[in-house]
Amino acid sequence: AGSDDKRSVNESQKTGTTWISGLGLDTRLERGSHEFKIKGNFSASLLNERTLYGHDRWRPHFTEAYYQYRNEKSAKAYQLRVGRQNPTAGVLVDGASATLLLGKEGYRDSKSIGVFAGLAPDAITKRPDHERSSFGLQSTYIPEFSAKSDSKLRVDSSVVGELYKNKFT
Repeated sequence: AGSDDKRSVNESQKTGTTWISGLGLDTRLERGSHEFKIKGNFSASLLNERTLYGHDRWRPHFTEAYYQYRNEKSAKAYQLRVGRQNPTAGVLVDGASATLLLGKEGYRDSKSIGVFAGLAPDAITKRPDHERSSFGLQSTYIPEFSAKSDSKLRVDSSVVGELYKNKFT
């Protein structure tokens, strides 16, 4: 530790195991066409100074927390989401998405196309970062022979753009 540090860290605190405590939450409330989902955890290190953000502090990490409206009954079925969501593999946004459901009745999400946009959270803290954003197009296709079974052959495709400080990355 440097001389400017207000706290000193001895050699035994720099390495070793830690004891992490966590509380997970994965719930979905659904009523008619409306759904609210929250998925994440609260975690903390119970040993002094062995984690990136210290100890004795519970840190929330949410991967999903959104409100969704889904209309499957009309001829043009659609789904709208607002909040933290994973619109496609490897993408986490705090924003909105809209999906047009093109599959047959009863299996509407077997074929779909959609758009999404939002702020991309910081990779470590998972807090919204106003300097990072993601946007894109997505599509899903589940062949008819697979749509009715519990195990599905699913083909997802997406095009994702990312901005950092208003520049493409």
